[in-house]
Amino acid sequence: MAATAVLAVSPAVRAQTADTNKPAGEAQPPRAGGGRGGMLTIEAIDKAVTLTEAEKPKVKTALEEFTKAQTEARAATDQTEQRAKRTAAREALDKKMKEILTPDQFTKYQAMPRPGGQRRGGAGGAGGGGNAPAQ
Repeated sequence: MAATAVLAVSPAVRAQTADTNKPAGEAQPPRAGGGRGGMLTIEAIDKAVTLTEAEKPKVKTALEEFTKAQTEARAATDQTEQRAKRTAAREALDKKMKEILTPDQFTKYQAMPRPGGQRRGGAGGAGGGGNAPAQ
């Protein structure tokens, strides 16, 4: 009985409570940006900017490359190196998205919530300094 109690509260057991409505082995859509809210998915981008059928595979590839770069950044032991690699990955993704999307779509893409609550463009985005404390 004690063993059952230990297993019931074990993080490893709880971690296996994934979505059981999906068939085993079903491919997950590419998600980028870590485990926080504001996750970049092809579905979220499509909802925000209305992708064409020709744009969807290009965006999917860009997100997969971004996810790979983010994973590699997390493998770095130095936090400064991690931050630099994550920043470079985001900049590379934005550059690719600018090439794929129309100017109007790219503006909508930049306004999307980002992992960690970041937004691109506008006040406080991409060098805007909008998070500076009030004097």
